[in-house]
Amino acid sequence: MNWKHGYYADSGYTYGYYVETSPLRLAWAALIQGQQLPTRGFRYLDAGCGQGLSLILMAAAHPDSEFVGVDFLPEHIAHANDLASSCGLRNVRFIEGDFIELEKDPACLGQFDFAVSHGITSWIAPAVKRGLFALIGRVLRPGGVFYNSYNTFPGWLAAVPFQHLVLLEQRSKTGALALKAARESMAALKEGAPALFGNLPGLAGRLESMEKLDPAYLVQEYNNQYWQPLFVNQMMDDMSAVKLGYLGTATLPEAFESSYTPKVRELLQAQATPEIRELLRDFAVNQSFRRDLYVKGRSRPWAAQQMNLLRAFRFVANPAQPRPEEGKPYLIKAGGIELSG
Repeated sequence: MNWKHGYYADSGYTYGYYVETSPLRLAWAALIQGQQLPTRGFRYLDAGCGQGLSLILMAAAHPDSEFVGVDFLPEHIAHANDLASSCGLRNVRFIEGDFIELEKDPACLGQFDFAVSHGITSWIAPAVKRGLFALIGRVLRPGGVFYNSYNTFPGWLAAVPFQHLVLLEQRSKTGALALKAARESMAALKEGAPALFGNLPGLAGRLESMEKLDPAYLVQEYNNQYWQPLFVNQMMDDMSAVKLGYLGTATLPEAFESSYTPKVRELLQAQATPEIRELLRDFAVNQSFRRDLYVKGRSRPWAAQQMNLLRAFRFVANPAQPRPEEGKPYLIKAGGIELSG
């Protein structure tokens, strides 16, 4: 296998900022679930940093901390380095590297309080994923937290036939053309022989949503040879193998069970293991994307200490976010749930 490891590397990824990966947001999410993290003077690793925009914004917001981004696409690293240089940032660096090779010499990166991997663990080859997880397990400090977001079942079940067709088309076409051919074939099937769509009711909606999505995202999502959503317990097993234990979610509304029906809350609370509890949670909302937090060595603060730490956090309202009408609650949507307050 060549340096791409089955990854669709013919074009770069989107230029996005992912708020759940913000250090303060991660620290807050960890704290409400019983783990204290530093909010100043920390080290932060972005494994699969893409174009580098998220890391640049974080480095600018936290000049007292150090940020490292790793990606195997030279195009991504070139863009990230140019952006960091133009911003005059000295507390961030970007490394072109392969996780399989980096795992052999993790000392070159040092130790980190935060490590994140946004989205890519559903897309990369098994050997690359093993290298990534082994690397994280070795560079994360005891007490540090790993944010790992990835595609999950059952929410992605409906898309499996389509993605399989994309890969088959890709044997004779380039990425964007393979995607286009697969979409056209599925549209014809929906009109002329809709049995598949009847058995997979979520398929039509997912295909329709592609009209609004960035083409750079679509080829990364569907054109990778080893694309594979996971059930949450499968990811927990992978994390356990590198000394990382499940802490909770970085999707803040999902950290609270008040949005579920009493029957679902009762079911979740009755489970003896986090594997079954989280799997049932995913079933309850037909989860398609998880943002999980894993910790290397759980260290719970005392109850009073945790409350004092929570009270020390301060929040600023976003002036660009419209306020609800008078008498109406705020609505917060995330994952498959909605909270009001």
